[in-house]
Amino acid sequence: MERGRLKQARQAAESAVHLSRRDPRAAAEAHLALGVVHEAAASYDAAERCYRRALMLLEGLPDSVRPASRHAEALARVGAICRILGRLREAKALLRRALSLSEQVADQARYDLGARVNELALLCKCTGELDQARRLNARARELLESVLGPTHVDIATLHHNLGGIEHELGRYKEAEKPARRAVAIRISALGPHDPAVAADQVALAAILAERHKYGEAERLYRSALRVFRRAFGPAHYEVAATLDSLAALEYDRARYREAERHYREALALKERLLGPEHAEVALTLNNLALLLAATGRVDQAHALCHEALRLFERGLGKSHPRTLACRTNARDLAALVVR
Repeated sequence: MERGRLKQARQAAESAVHLSRRDPRAAAEAHLALGVVHEAAASYDAAERCYRRALMLLEGLPDSVRPASRHAEALARVGAICRILGRLREAKALLRRALSLSEQVADQARYDLGARVNELALLCKCTGELDQARRLNARARELLESVLGPTHVDIATLHHNLGGIEHELGRYKEAEKPARRAVAIRISALGPHDPAVAADQVALAAILAERHKYGEAERLYRSALRVFRRAFGPAHYEVAATLDSLAALEYDRARYREAERHYREALALKERLLGPEHAEVALTLNNLALLLAATGRVDQAHALCHEALRLFERGLGKSHPRTLACRTNARDLAALVVR
């Protein structure tokens, strides 16, 4: 949703919140809608407040009139925001509750059930439970394709997510096919300049970079950056994540000055949008540390990597794959500092 449309949508949702304040069920729907707008704008704290207000309103209704599907939606929305903000344990509890509710009415709402399964798959990817994430992704796709068909735009999301899971597993060849499928479906539905298409292209570019297809990967990153900045402005999470990925590609191609500039831009945006303790901040700190080490600034690199490790352990746990990789980097850098 682009900036102009976001403003219009926010105004409409705020009006709905005001008009529905005497009707708890309608007010819950209005708060959910306003939360979606805030989430699209990367205003995650505001989105969480709206979603939690909706959840409170729904849970205040008598069981006989509380719609299970909307209750599950509110739980899932709060859970998804917790995942984005790095509160993974809280996210898991909420998403499991949402899935349980959706399973109770699955015959009437296979789409909702598929959406809940997909959200749990995303969380499992974040927590490093990649085999479980793959199984959940397959279940979600089966459910949603049975309702929507294989070429619906929402199915692109599942291909996108599967590509991301295979990417995390290091299965880059296997990751490329679903990532390309996501781009193709989304372009067919939305055209080439939609932010959702750009997000698919960023995911594909990361896979292509791992397969040393650097030229195509860089073109996709730069195209996506243009789309995100035009749609959202310069201070949005998608801009930060794409800058981080572009910097990693530039690092791999030994373009260290450009890479450092983009890493530092990404770091500043992530700290602003997600807070300085988020695991996404740790990811950029770790990457920047490797670049500083490669350019001879070992002491600075060691300090950044040590901070990244602290954040990974706090946010993801001591046994998460990203934590383990960062710990190895910190150990290697410590040895260089001693020398």
